[in-house]
Amino acid sequence: MVLFAKSLFRNTGENYGNKHFQHSIGLGFRFGAEKDRDEDGIFDKDDTCPDTPGLAEFNGCPDTDGDGIQDAEDACPDEAGLAVFNGCPDTDADGIEDREYACPDEAGLESLMLAQTLMEMVSKMQRILVLKKQV
Repeated sequence: MVLFAKSLFRNTGENYGNKHFQHSIGLGFRFGAEKDRDEDGIFDKDDTCPDTPGLAEFNGCPDTDGDGIQDAEDACPDEAGLAVFNGCPDTDADGIEDREYACPDEAGLESLMLAQTLMEMVSKMQRILVLKKQV
């Protein structure tokens, strides 16, 4: 909405005639104007995240860490990571995402991760068998 005021002096240019001031005050409205609440350049009607500034490639949704994976689909939205790990990092580039093991800065072997998982499964199975024997 815009408020405007205008004052004009009217003179017909003749020696006779009316010379007068003309004053006007008004309000202006913009109908149909596109809105962009988060000011990211994507109009709200096309913006999937209209209250959070984002990127055009993600329909206005953000990618906080800049890794090319929008925050809504990024398992680690504050740390740049790889698409294969849903946006989580692999700092030591050993093929195992950092949050999966205790030594993210030291390269490990994927086979060791598999062995650890198998050992955990065997341990759980043994506990289940012990519980069944007690029943």
